[in-house]
Amino acid sequence: ERKTTEIPKVVEIPQQTKSSLTESLMDVSIIIPTVRRFQHDRTPAPEKYLATLVNKLWGDLSEEDRKHVHFYILNADKEPELHVEALSLIDHPAVTLFIKKDNISEIMSNVGDFEQMEDGRVVSYDWLSWVASENVDAAFLMEKTKAKTPYILFLEDDVYPTSNALHKLNQFLRDVSSHDDWLFLDLYTPNLDWAPGMLDVVNGERYPFQCCTQSMLFRSDRVDDIINYLRSHPKEPIDDNLRFYMKNVRPDLFVYAARPNLFEHVGAYSSNPAKSTGVVEHTSLEFIPLLL
Repeated sequence: ERKTTEIPKVVEIPQQTKSSLTESLMDVSIIIPTVRRFQHDRTPAPEKYLATLVNKLWGDLSEEDRKHVHFYILNADKEPELHVEALSLIDHPAVTLFIKKDNISEIMSNVGDFEQMEDGRVVSYDWLSWVASENVDAAFLMEKTKAKTPYILFLEDDVYPTSNALHKLNQFLRDVSSHDDWLFLDLYTPNLDWAPGMLDVVNGERYPFQCCTQSMLFRSDRVDDIINYLRSHPKEPIDDNLRFYMKNVRPDLFVYAARPNLFEHVGAYSSNPAKSTGVVEHTSLEFIPLLL
């Protein structure tokens, strides 16, 4: 178990080809829902992740690259004025910051049983409202950005990118360009063995997605139905919803995975205090924070 969440150390490597860094970058909207994180006792978490993530991605880009990238961040905190880290990015040249106005109690009033998830699991009201918020927040950001760029990169706010992650993503997108049957490209595959195939990750090939939404690239022209599905099923975790959507609505679409992963999960503290342990719940199957 990783008991601290220090940013992975950068490793110096021998000189190698950098052709991918000179290729024109795709136009991409990076969407990040964010709230404050807490310790299990509901006191503020001692670590922050959002600003480090944004600044690392932005700092790796040339002036020309930056013309192709924009961040859309949703401050979804119940008390948004207290989410200081999100507010600190309001003047960033590449950030559009939204403040969530939806009252979660209004959302919850439409989901029926407040203590039972769609699959029958019994949970607390707080847990279910946390699940519902994740769905609603992702749908909101997809709706806001679907017409702006051909691609939408969804990131959770507690991930850390490999160096030049967006250029590596650009190259990975070219590598899988012969496939037109993907719902999303999974850029973080956890080192978990919950179901068959989860550890059998081959770069650029189909991946039996089960969980974990830390980093996913979507095609903007395919998110309308996803938006509707997430909003229609707020009582299921977002990763389950994506699986059920592929199974029940679009069985013709699949997930393709990048290996090594382009993002690492570094968050030891959750927005849901019940999940906060001070230990990272799961980490990447393979992550190499190379310096190119």
